[in-house]
Amino acid sequence: MRTSRAVIGVILALTAVTACTSDDDGGDGVEVELVAGGGDSPLAAEPAAGRDIRLDGQVTALTSGPDGSVWAVAGGDTLVEITADGDVRSLEPELPAGATAVTDLAVGPDGTVYAVADGASDASVFVLDSDTLQAALGVPAPPEELSARTPVSPDGTPAEEARLGQVVDIAADADGRLLFAESLLAEGGGLTGASMVRTVEDGVLVTLAGQPWEDPTTAPETDQIPVTAFPDGSAATEIDLLGPIALAGGPDGDVLVRTGWSVLSIADDGTAGVVLGADTSDDTLPVVTSDGPFAETVGATSIGYRAILDPKTFSVTGDGAIATGAIGNLESLTEDDHAPYEWVVTDGSERAQAIADSRASNTETHSTVVVTPGGEVATADIASDDAAWYGDGRLAAAVYDDESDESIIVAIEIPDDIAS
Repeated sequence: MRTSRAVIGVILALTAVTACTSDDDGGDGVEVELVAGGGDSPLAAEPAAGRDIRLDGQVTALTSGPDGSVWAVAGGDTLVEITADGDVRSLEPELPAGATAVTDLAVGPDGTVYAVADGASDASVFVLDSDTLQAALGVPAPPEELSARTPVSPDGTPAEEARLGQVVDIAADADGRLLFAESLLAEGGGLTGASMVRTVEDGVLVTLAGQPWEDPTTAPETDQIPVTAFPDGSAATEIDLLGPIALAGGPDGDVLVRTGWSVLSIADDGTAGVVLGADTSDDTLPVVTSDGPFAETVGATSIGYRAILDPKTFSVTGDGAIATGAIGNLESLTEDDHAPYEWVVTDGSERAQAIADSRASNTETHSTVVVTPGGEVATADIASDDAAWYGDGRLAAAVYDDESDESIIVAIEIPDDIAS
């Protein structure tokens, strides 16, 4: 019997890479390779070199695909596929009835693309069929049917017709199984809303983790909310998952769940364990120093962790390496603190570098953290908006400049001494 520790592997940051010295005007910083954006050509259905295209709007929902590809949403309604070789193509499917934007993607190992569309009334999850989004799973339940006491549709309900609470995240595991996080309250329920991790087996709903509250009319005390995020060998369906969560499929059928205060692993025997975060530490990530990425490490389960809830940066490799984002107080950082983390964009335009520079000193962005195979955690990045695994040993990371309304996506090589 495997334990939840089997999936720990290495938790890698969104843009884990060592600091290096560049001959460019940027000085010391992190060299990253431009993958897409900063060019002059518009997105199109025909593949084109990513460095030549212009990425209008914010890039969100970065998601790993098969064969080293990565998918994303640009501007809320355009799906973007980037091959391992850096070619980019776009699809602009008509949004489902009532939908205003595509908010999440999941791509199976066979290339099946699933999507969540904000405001859609026909289904909770859609599947990309050629250039259209077709209903795949569930029907949004009206708010008056939602209660934290019980899910609207219990286990065993046929998935296609199941009335569901808000689907706050989706993922596909290595076997192509669709995973989804369902909030039992309208609008995601906030930090005190209950969520459940569910999937579909033999056409019906099955719960993998989380449970309804016994008393949905009484919210827990604020200082008790984080405590529920630290099970140790508990049955996953007997723990409280409070607030919006993020999902990823781990190796060997395990499921990774990110709460607001921890990263959990759900083993195939149904038990839950903690991978990242501690409920007893006074210290909180990120650990940022003027020496740059990975300069200081601490035990991954000995330090406090606060997850970024939106975007839902959370990505896992077949070996169990996990990319995740973290919230931290960055307002006190000096220019010297920022300099070692700034991106030096190689093989890109001046505009691409300018987009990267626009976020270099942004104190409102989230940080990214990495846990090594030995269980040590360090800060890797303090600039990117979203990221996902991009082939073997690389991460694709996006950054958005609101003044130009453009984004770029870069690739970062992960050093061997960090990834193994």
